[in-house]
Amino acid sequence: MAAARLHVSLIEVVEFTEDRLPPLSVVEGAAAAGAQLSDSGSISLQFDRLKSFANHSACVLGCTADSHRRVITVRELLRKLLKQREIKAASVSSSHMTAYYDPARMPRDIVVETLSCVTHCLSLILSHKGCTEHETIAEWPLG
Repeated sequence: MAAARLHVSLIEVVEFTEDRLPPLSVVEGAAAAGAQLSDSGSISLQFDRLKSFANHSACVLGCTADSHRRVITVRELLRKLLKQREIKAASVSSSHMTAYYDPARMPRDIVVETLSCVTHCLSLILSHKGCTEHETIAEWPLG
């Protein structure tokens, strides 16, 4: 996966079923939430496991415990901000970064040398076809 497409999913907006673009209310709500979160600064994350999910072709990097807590903090703040705008959202259950997609399953959990990255933006991404095609709708810088 290209470095520009690497991301950690925070929230799944479940309010719409359109194929291409979310309703304007979702984009505006995400923009308002993104603007509020942008003041929090960039987020440093570490990953220490390579794993896959059952019935899924994604090979992902799993967050360390400390990074997982940071993701949960940002995720819950984002959920709260979206709820204030009456946008229904579900948390993504696992803090991870998708590395690539491959139908050949990986073992459930492999410990790897810790990888670090710093997030510099919050993005609203529309996922097409479940996992292999992503479209960036909007981005907001952090910090």
